[in-house]
Amino acid sequence: MRNLLFALPFFFLAETGPQLPVPANPQSVLQWDAPATNADGTPLLDLAGYVVALSLPGVDLNQGSAPLIQVDVTEATITEQAIAPLVVAQPEGIYQLWVRAYDDAQNLGAWSDPLLIQIDAARPSVPTGLRIKVTVIVEVQ
Repeated sequence: MRNLLFALPFFFLAETGPQLPVPANPQSVLQWDAPATNADGTPLLDLAGYVVALSLPGVDLNQGSAPLIQVDVTEATITEQAIAPLVVAQPEGIYQLWVRAYDDAQNLGAWSDPLLIQIDAARPSVPTGLRIKVTVIVEVQ
């Protein structure tokens, strides 16, 4: 009987709220769901775009704190943003990502719950000790 080992890919979906930091790299993309209603519960018919922001941990943008950097997503149908413009100049550490929506009249909604990310800019050292392994097969009759 053979033993079979299967390797399956794993996908992790980070939700907002208390969580461990998600490892971030410049190729990472932040995604969100578009709101369907205004804060008062009425249908949202004039969604214009989003603001995506980066802050230090413990900072609450809903309390008036300023983000470290922010990016404007000017299309209501786009619900993702590459995080590279937000993290490329930041030192290693833990940060929070936030999103808020705005309408045609530039009314800003509240910031989302933050998503914790960890920026790790340390690169591995250069591999050394390169060598070639040659296998010789000799057939004896």
